[in-house]
Amino acid sequence: RQQARSLMTSDFSRRSMLGAMSVAPVLLGAMSANAQAPAASSAGRTPTTGISGAVGDNARPRSRNIGIPSRHFQFTPSIDEAVELCKRAGFDCIEWNIRVGGHVPPDQVATMLPKAVEAARKAGLKCEQVCNSIQDANTPYAENILRAMQEQGIRFYRSSNYFQWNFDGDLAAQLDELKVRLATTSALNAKYNTVACFHTHPTIGDIGGNVWDFMEVFRELDPATIGFNYDTGHTT
Repeated sequence: RQQARSLMTSDFSRRSMLGAMSVAPVLLGAMSANAQAPAASSAGRTPTTGISGAVGDNARPRSRNIGIPSRHFQFTPSIDEAVELCKRAGFDCIEWNIRVGGHVPPDQVATMLPKAVEAARKAGLKCEQVCNSIQDANTPYAENILRAMQEQGIRFYRSSNYFQWNFDGDLAAQLDELKVRLATTSALNAKYNTVACFHTHPTIGDIGGNVWDFMEVFRELDPATIGFNYDTGHTT
């Protein structure tokens, strides 16, 4: 850990680290594809580009867009550098983080989100979803965030501000209370033509990681306004 810190502070500039990290996935993809490509691919034919920048005759274009949350680039506060890294790593989309400490602070969303989206789209990246901390209509800056999303043509947001169980209380009653809260979220989304996608996160005490608990709540709400951000790596 101490050696890693030394490398970050002395041997590498931030831009050098950006370059090193962005090249790694492309190189890995290329080596994997080349290892599987027929020997004839080196006989003067131009290789094709496929998934994650992989190079080889057998590479195929993606049928779906692959994106990455901007929180993975928060070691650089620069929107332009985050866009550069995302692009060079071979992603199609970037999910801007509209949370405290993110590239788009919630209290500055009206001015910062347009800048972030413009920078991404100028680089050829899509912005189809964002991440924020909206739980219900009482969440600070909720309407400001949804209004800014609507103005940028972004419908979906991943909510990563997790609801918590109180294991000393009545669990069924807690789900009933959550239905009331999320009804206000659903109504707000209907107003701005947005969709809340709640993350199925399994940390002890989180509501949603088991899926059935959120399902009990969502079945009574409009699916055009609220649903799952179904995470197969987290769902239990």
